[in-house]
Amino acid sequence: MEPNALTVPVDRALDNRVPRLELTTNESAAIRAVADAVLDEEPGRPLDEQLDRVAVYAHELPVRIRILLTEFRLTGRPYGGLVLSGLPVDESLLGRTPASYSGQPSSPEVQCATAMLLLIGSLLGDPFSFYTQQRGQLVLDVFPVPGHEQAQLGSGST
Repeated sequence: MEPNALTVPVDRALDNRVPRLELTTNESAAIRAVADAVLDEEPGRPLDEQLDRVAVYAHELPVRIRILLTEFRLTGRPYGGLVLSGLPVDESLLGRTPASYSGQPSSPEVQCATAMLLLIGSLLGDPFSFYTQQRGQLVLDVFPVPGHEQAQLGSGST
């Protein structure tokens, strides 16, 4: 364990903003490696069918992140919100934004980002979804839909 790994410096500004944790380069690389391991274990198998493995792999994330997320899960303090910044997502590899709400991004980079979010989410609780909302996706893709730029819609419902 690295020195001071049990202390989690979080930017908790005095102006009541939601706390923010900026991931280190090593933490970002470690999260990416764990997400890649999840995806490599059973290539092609949907992540929503691997939640048991995702929950186990989540305990391989860096200790500082596990401590912070566990503290947040148990207390929700101090502000009921938390921003993790610095997840290793290469935006140039995400692919094109879908043209309609029924489109679904599906590049390998999107899969990796989904795995990272499920790993982090598994430390906060059990991921769940509703089939009637965006076809039961566990991680929702939020993107602009032409013609609906000014509306707040739950367009994923069918």
